[in-house]
Amino acid sequence: MSIWTSRGHFTREKDISKRSLHHDRFIPAITLIHSRFEVVSVGHGPDYRRMTTDHGHVGFGAGCWVVDRSVSPATPRSRVELTVNGLPVRAVATDPGAATFTFTELCERPLGIREYLRLAEDFDRIRLVAVPDLASAERDPLMRLSNLIDVLYDRDQQLDVQAVAAPERMLEARQPPYDAARILSRLATLSPVISN
Repeated sequence: MSIWTSRGHFTREKDISKRSLHHDRFIPAITLIHSRFEVVSVGHGPDYRRMTTDHGHVGFGAGCWVVDRSVSPATPRSRVELTVNGLPVRAVATDPGAATFTFTELCERPLGIREYLRLAEDFDRIRLVAVPDLASAERDPLMRLSNLIDVLYDRDQQLDVQAVAAPERMLEARQPPYDAARILSRLATLSPVISN
């Protein structure tokens, strides 16, 4: 017996997005899976990633994605100068265990996974504010956002986002990240909040 899982129905050739990286390379594997295994859909059920852990918190899933269309597009002024791996990084605010950054500061500057890992070591909770409509974001800032999400998700650390649109808008970007479906799956564990 062999059990494999995937997000969605990626075991059918027609369900592979043509925008996926190397989508044509998956087709032989899918054909092989169907010829040697019985493929069974387990359907929809509870998303166990959103359940409380033994420690009484939900880590990354304790965060939220707040859509507030009334927020001014102006970026809040950063007031706290931090040094992260020798690079200056400006936070809007810091509290014990928490820091607030703008999308411009963390995603539009040339920061990488090493810097995000360092921030995750220094802060248990990251708040990202002034996030634009991701449909209008360029490829590099979207990739940096994906990297930040990966780091915080893998470390099970809370992420709160204040944005002008839902995260799914990244799919409408001129060059969405290749791993957009995976990133959106991770973001689905955040509580969506719409205010206005």
